[in-house]
Amino acid sequence: MPSPRRRTPAPTRPARPSDALARLWPIVLRLHSLHDEAACRQALVDDTAALFGAHRLLLVMAADGVAPTIAGSRLPAGEAASDLLRAITPWLHEAGRSHAVSLRHGPADADAVGQRSCLVAPLVAQKQLLGYLYADIEGALGRYADADRDLLAMLAAQAAVTLANAQRVQALEAKVAESTTALTERVGELEVIGSVQQAMGAAPDCQAIVDGVGDKLCELFVGSEVSIRRYDKATDLLHWPYFRNVQGRIEVAPARPAGFGAEVLRTGRTVLVTQNMAETAWLGAYPAAASGRMSGSLIELPLLIGGEVRGMIGLHNDAERAFSDTDMRLLETIAASMAVALESTRLFDETQRLLKETGQRAAELAVINSIQQGVSSSLEFQRIVDLVGDKLREVLHCQDISIRWWDEAAGLTRPLYVYEHGVRLHLAAQSPKPGGITDRILRHRETFVAGTSDEQVAMGQSAYPGTDQSQSWLAVPIVGSNRVLGRIQIEDHQQQHAFGPDEVRLLQTVAASMGVALENARLIEETKEALEQQTASAEVLEAISRSVNDAQPVLKKILESCGHLFEANSGGICLIGDDGLLHLAEWRSFTPVSQDWTQARIDAMEAEIRSVFPMPLAGTGTEIAI
Repeated sequence: MPSPRRRTPAPTRPARPSDALARLWPIVLRLHSLHDEAACRQALVDDTAALFGAHRLLLVMAADGVAPTIAGSRLPAGEAASDLLRAITPWLHEAGRSHAVSLRHGPADADAVGQRSCLVAPLVAQKQLLGYLYADIEGALGRYADADRDLLAMLAAQAAVTLANAQRVQALEAKVAESTTALTERVGELEVIGSVQQAMGAAPDCQAIVDGVGDKLCELFVGSEVSIRRYDKATDLLHWPYFRNVQGRIEVAPARPAGFGAEVLRTGRTVLVTQNMAETAWLGAYPAAASGRMSGSLIELPLLIGGEVRGMIGLHNDAERAFSDTDMRLLETIAASMAVALESTRLFDETQRLLKETGQRAAELAVINSIQQGVSSSLEFQRIVDLVGDKLREVLHCQDISIRWWDEAAGLTRPLYVYEHGVRLHLAAQSPKPGGITDRILRHRETFVAGTSDEQVAMGQSAYPGTDQSQSWLAVPIVGSNRVLGRIQIEDHQQQHAFGPDEVRLLQTVAASMGVALENARLIEETKEALEQQTASAEVLEAISRSVNDAQPVLKKILESCGHLFEANSGGICLIGDDGLLHLAEWRSFTPVSQDWTQARIDAMEAEIRSVFPMPLAGTGTEIAI
């Protein structure tokens, strides 16, 4: 550096310490009033330069393990602060080690006017080095003394405290701002979660929950594909109750877990791919893979219930890094809430199903108990049929029902119990049409369900003569002794698809019990009838044995037995006499005396009958008015 022209310097420094302190305290008070670090730095640079008349001034900030940086400067035109920093770095390091203010004059071989006075003060607050203040002045302009060094030490101490406070305030404000931002984001997340939970709470079933969550995610993540999948562990298949892209909803066939789905099922953790999706080995079975649009980002979240993956939520976006940590936290909360809602709805539906089944079972048991009570109280065939029909109409609230019996000997279907539109009908027996419904029931014991009249026609079912064509129709065979005995049939003339699995199961249970009861009743009736015939024959034989010489008692016993066996109102026995005419050998009325059939009327009828005998075997066809 060239030596300046030698001259006596003007007194530019404060003459007395009291004057310097008087100038220092306003600067200190001003610094303490500032809370912004940048403002503190600028004020420190300006006020220090003015206080010390510095030709050059640097404010250097430093921290442990970080290179010093220039925070403010005052330099002559054409000089660079970085050059000055490199030149004084050894002095700064020395001040950092000693935490002491230093005063230097140089060069040493020059006189006072040709020397530069340099002050270096470390900025230390609570034993922590924050930075340095450097100030110098050319000898031609002035010269720093020990008083200047001490004054700078006091200023540096106060400035360090001010800067430390400003840094703490700024750090606190940054933390508050960060917390406020996080809180705002969290409030936004909670609002979204609340709206999603509200939608799930209003959903009546699992599919409605899936649709509501899926639509909400499409609103939140515009332009993303949204999928919600359900995992069926029994079949090892992933089902897609919801898949939607920018074009709309898409139906996706069930598939075995692969790629992302298999990874989520294996780990139970969220999978996040932010870029280069096309290069990942996890693509597997994903609908978008076929379209070649797998270069963006994707997130897959498990739906966990009891620690087990029951399904997953997936979002795919063409853009890379489309999903942030905040998005993942939000989606994980939604996935957890959705898993709980789905499980609660499933359990509720299962409970309702069990309650409904319990009600159906109770109805079945009521019908069966009624049948069993009817069997125990009466063994009459038709009475059992009527009891079952009446009970079914009551339980099923059905006004259109029929019970038909298969008369195998005659080859006819006999309607034993028929109600249509709530009115009982008495229909004639009918021969089954080959290949028709009755023929198929007899051959294969099939149960038939038709939801519409067209379905009935397609399967060969037409209205029975004398009845109307119904909208819904259900027929169940009655089986007993390993053969079809008949069928129970219910209909609905107003509603299509009126009968489902519950009605089928109920009728099948009733038909099975009814088949046993009716078969037992039939066998009992046949046994009773055979017993009555044997008894009647024995009584007749006994009468013959007692009346060897008199046929009249035998004829009376025969007539009495016939009346009992055939439930006749009256009867007679005619014999051919030696004269070739037909004589009335015995006659008897079995009609009990009542208001309609008085004894006088019965006697008159007997007299009229006897009046036509004897009669020729082949006559004019005499008729008797009874």
